[in-house]
Amino acid sequence: MNKGVFSKRVYKTYKSRINAAERLRKIEVFIQAINIYYSLFLTALAIYSVINGSNKISLMITIFSVIITTTIVYLTSQKFGKHAKSLKNNYIALQKLYVCIEESNTENLEEFNQEYC
Repeated sequence: MNKGVFSKRVYKTYKSRINAAERLRKIEVFIQAINIYYSLFLTALAIYSVINGSNKISLMITIFSVIITTTIVYLTSQKFGKHAKSLKNNYIALQKLYVCIEESNTENLEEFNQEYC
């Protein structure tokens, strides 16, 4: 096994895990922001409905509430933040492995390959 090729493979995996974790964190923040935004929107619509006493607006609020609740529950169940944390733990371990590979001689590569796998 070539040390340079193996080192590059570990590094590429490390970088891709960082990118994936960052992408999942951004999705998690976006979902939280959308949840807050639509909750505030529905609250404002409910207050407007109470002031005007409109049945059509009350019906719209009910429909939107069901849709938003279902969507938020589904998106939250995807656990993007948890997956991002798992990827972070993985790329930290890969970084340690990468450093060990770079500092070692070619005798330990098989052992490092087992750890990588």
